Amino acid sequence: MLILAERPWRRVEAVSRLEEWFKGIFLEAGGGSVKLSQGEGGWIRVEADDERLLSSILRLNTRFDPISSVNQPHTAKVVKIGRGKVSYEYPLPDGSTIKEAFYSRGWAVQLGYEGDDVEDFLEALGIVEGMSISVSLSMPSLIQRRLFLDEVLRGLDRIVLMDLAPQEVEKVLESGFKGFAASYETITPLTHIVYLKLGASLGKASKRLEALIHSMAPRASYKPLSWRRLSKIDWNEVRFEV
Repeated sequence: MLILAERPWRRVEAVSRLEEWFKGIFLEAGGGSVKLSQGEGGWIRVEADDERLLSSILRLNTRFDPISSVNQPHTAKVVKIGRGKVSYEYPLPDGSTIKEAFYSRGWAVQLGYEGDDVEDFLEALGIVEGMSISVSLSMPSLIQRRLFLDEVLRGLDRIVLMDLAPQEVEKVLESGFKGFAASYETITPLTHIVYLKLGASLGKASKRLEALIHSMAPRASYKPLSWRRLSKIDWNEVRFEV
């Protein structure tokens, strides 16, 4: 059995939709049976007849490693940001949950920011409650920093999608959102980032996306991330090297 460093944020039925996606990609790769369920702490458990093949497929399809491990870095879920701290959780291979918290300022510095608007900086990057992140030694990992650098270099508004399976994201984009989206990236099986086209209004895109998601998955979550807000950061206080 595999334990994923992934669990629904608010939409419990996302597990069954994710199972549909797992079965599709697994069968295409020559795999057989696969079943998803939730265990201790809500983390997704995967039973498959070829776990090694499934692990390889998942790692090829996601930005962060979705398989729980005792090794660093860990893919984790942000559960709370406030009072100067980021609280997050991740599972171990036995399904137990590790709960940790670290100072927001330390996280911002690790990502290269040395200014005063720490929590605004983290939110502008997409480190928000419910988001999947990559941590190592209680700090954002090098993988997380590379994601940050990619976001900055693209210079586009973004929308974080949570609790949607990959095939649902594709359906949303095909069902009337294509005019707004430049590209999208699967961070973990239930966490995605959609990059908007230049000239597309973040406000209009958010309203359109909200309508599309509500018709398909009412409990799914999304978070608009404005490039304008990110661009207000004093770049003299940011170190880009990774």
